[in-house]
Amino acid sequence: MEMNWGSARRTILLTPAVDEGKVRKACGLDVDAIMLDLEDSIVPAKKKEAREAAAHLLGKLSFGHRERMVRINGVQTDFWLEDLRAVLPLNLGGLMVPKVESAREVLLLEDRMDELEAELGIREKTPVIVTVETAAGLIVVEPILQASRRVQGVFLGSGDYAVSTGIRITRESLLYPRSRIAVAAAQRGIQAIDAAYFQDVRDEKAVREDALAARDLGFTGKIIFHPLQAGPVNEVFTPSPAEVERAQKIMAAYEKAAKEGVGVFLVDNDFVAIDIVHMARRILARANKISQVKKSLSG
Repeated sequence: MEMNWGSARRTILLTPAVDEGKVRKACGLDVDAIMLDLEDSIVPAKKKEAREAAAHLLGKLSFGHRERMVRINGVQTDFWLEDLRAVLPLNLGGLMVPKVESAREVLLLEDRMDELEAELGIREKTPVIVTVETAAGLIVVEPILQASRRVQGVFLGSGDYAVSTGIRITRESLLYPRSRIAVAAAQRGIQAIDAAYFQDVRDEKAVREDALAARDLGFTGKIIFHPLQAGPVNEVFTPSPAEVERAQKIMAAYEKAAKEGVGVFLVDNDFVAIDIVHMARRILARANKISQVKKSLSG
């Protein structure tokens, strides 16, 4: 399945649904999506209040070009059904479900979403981003991602993964879960989203290096916690001018070679075949989508 490489979801700012001040501030930040949290940042006694706050803010505030998303509670909890009923009518760009550990959980979520959408007269099916953040979830990530066509993204929750496995969070220790999730996402044709860098959220250099490590493995976006993380993460997941120029040269040379019936050719003395052409096409599609979003923001 071919991935939508034109996706512009580089930065997803996660913020508690009950904190209107933070949500309002987020609506003015250079992020691609804002995710209102009903899960970890909300204590059980505040879950109902958080649902009501999410519905209120999503109906009241202008998010501009930013995708509107909500993280509900996991299907193992007592809260997720009420979360669904509260947020499904809100025309979300995506719904994140945490701590997924089996394809059965995805099917259960899908069935209930189908029922509620029919009951509430909702025509558009809300996409789902599943979170893999335990050892149990990682070893069955492929069936999880293949369980439903609603699944359009997978998020690696490194904090809970560390708790589950006993690792210390480092670039080296995350190499295996990142690689497995990125490969599973690519096979399914969906987006791989990396965890936020939370060891020092104000250290922009460290944030950038962490994002680069994720990008090199195939991730195309990140959850972020702090406004200062937006700049370096956007930069890392945006094709650079040099990358765009190189991709344009490759595509121009490919078109010329195709007319001449040539399958392989040189660009700046580098050997180019069809696999490199596909990579160039992806870069241009992503750059174009990001450019469109920026134009909508300035307009």
